[in-house]
Amino acid sequence: MIQQKALDVSNRLADNFRWSTGRRNAFRHSYWMGLMTVHGFTYDDAVTLGVAHEKDTDTQGELPGSADSNADLHNNSVGARIGVDVRPWYVAATGVGATAKHEKELEDRLMLMVGGGVPGRGPAAPEKGPASYISVCTRDGWLIMIEPGK
Repeated sequence: MIQQKALDVSNRLADNFRWSTGRRNAFRHSYWMGLMTVHGFTYDDAVTLGVAHEKDTDTQGELPGSADSNADLHNNSVGARIGVDVRPWYVAATGVGATAKHEKELEDRLMLMVGGGVPGRGPAAPEKGPASYISVCTRDGWLIMIEPGK
């Protein structure tokens, strides 16, 4: 359910704002892990699931250790950390009670990082290769956007 929500929201936003594939993917990964932690998963559990997700591929260019996979892992970590920050104390204590308000705060903070509806990309991330771009740097850090096939 959480993964599907992350996919649905990222697709809706990407369609509304004409995001590139890399921007959509960066938002999706970070939002997915953020939703997990907002709803009571620990940061470590969310990141561990993200690692397992990255290992479960045989697609060239997305294999563990590739620039794409490393970007996904970075984005997962950022989203999980923001989710922990957004999550109300009682969810951490009981595992229940996060609301649409908390999900919206997570979404808003990630939207700032990917530039929201503003087209364009941040500077290239040289350590990730020429096809990677760092999103807008905010108080939460930045995401890495990699365009496939470049």
